[in-house]
Amino acid sequence: MLRNYKLLSPASCICWTPILALFAVLAFAPSAQADPVQYNYSAGSGFMSVSQGSSIIATGDLNMNGEYIVVDSDLGTLDDFKLTFGPSELITLTTPYGGFDSLIVDNLVIMPDGLTNVLASVTLPDGTRMLTLQSIAVSGAVTAFAGEQETTFNFEERLQTLSATTVHDNGMAGMLGLSLGIFPGELVGEPEGLSIKLDLAFMGVQAPVSAPTPEPSSVVLAFAGALIVGGTIRPRASA
Repeated sequence: MLRNYKLLSPASCICWTPILALFAVLAFAPSAQADPVQYNYSAGSGFMSVSQGSSIIATGDLNMNGEYIVVDSDLGTLDDFKLTFGPSELITLTTPYGGFDSLIVDNLVIMPDGLTNVLASVTLPDGTRMLTLQSIAVSGAVTAFAGEQETTFNFEERLQTLSATTVHDNGMAGMLGLSLGIFPGELVGEPEGLSIKLDLAFMGVQAPVSAPTPEPSSVVLAFAGALIVGGTIRPRASA
């Protein structure tokens, strides 16, 4: 037997209109807050300075070679990061230190020491955010040379607070005056230690983002809406 379908009268459907509208809004409304975005390394560099007391005795470039940052553009925060550097060029000391006259930074890793807290955030007119970050960890190794003699020193600096951190929604970030630690002078017979600082710049590209999976509640609401629409259609047997 064939069936014809007859729409209910407008008067009988009018009570469903607000309900259908509510279902549509709840089921398909976009999220009000964007997720943090990861930017993977595409380019970067570092500039290191080595000081003995108030005198800078060496400067040199470091080679950033990878990793990422995670930026929350809504909150203006740097949620996560890991920056790595490979071997530097040979850096010559203008004044010999403990018998050493040059050094190489063998490797360097910069990342949060646990959870990184943003203590302050200021947005500049161009959209760049100036952050004060707490709990930054730095670790790595330096090899110092005295003629043909070489000695490798491991270093680690934890729980740093850095006020000169910049981040931008286009995947760029920078840190100024990051401490790599103070080399203890007594290890090499020097009265003063060496203070090592690093300025760095990071440029990244946005990591691929998979298509979002609908939340269960949205699927249920959409399905319920479809049932309501279907309920407004009544089958009628043909003559």
